[in-house]
Amino acid sequence: MILSFFFSFLPNTLNFALNVLGVENNLVKELAQQFHMGFVGAYVGYYVLGWYLVNITIPKLHRVALYAAGVLGLVVNILGIQFLTRADRPVYEELYDNAGVTVLVYSAAVFLLILNGCKGPRSAVFEKGVTLISKLSFGIYILHPLFISLFLIFVPISNALLSIALCWLVSLVGSAVVTWIASKIPFVKLLVRG
Repeated sequence: MILSFFFSFLPNTLNFALNVLGVENNLVKELAQQFHMGFVGAYVGYYVLGWYLVNITIPKLHRVALYAAGVLGLVVNILGIQFLTRADRPVYEELYDNAGVTVLVYSAAVFLLILNGCKGPRSAVFEKGVTLISKLSFGIYILHPLFISLFLIFVPISNALLSIALCWLVSLVGSAVVTWIASKIPFVKLLVRG
């Protein structure tokens, strides 16, 4: 987790901060590219963090702090995407990149919220929803880039925040529906059920 933080999350966040400040720093960009661990670095950190959140008892005060940080991270992403995106500059990918600190924090907060929701008394609807998403998650993970690409090709929206929200919704629902249909086909279901 520490390596993921230093080699994936930190360079990404530092690069974003320098871009926002208008500082052109080729050294930071070069170091970020040289030390960036690619997909493995960020994702390994999420697996380790997931294990930690499941297996280590987190005091209530720390959970509340993580929830607050998660809300703050989401607000930073929403406001950053909306107000920092201009016609002459693309959306700051660091804001919604899996290797961004804000995404890490609000993802951990959502994971912990769902995890704690599963421990206490829960409604049947919540349980069925979590079970369904769990069964479809591998297929959603595999298919969502296809739906993101299709969305970006066929749905031109100039508002960055609206575009990202709709893209998220279309990719999630589209991937889930295709995965659900594929899970009903013999042999194919072995591929999408993980």
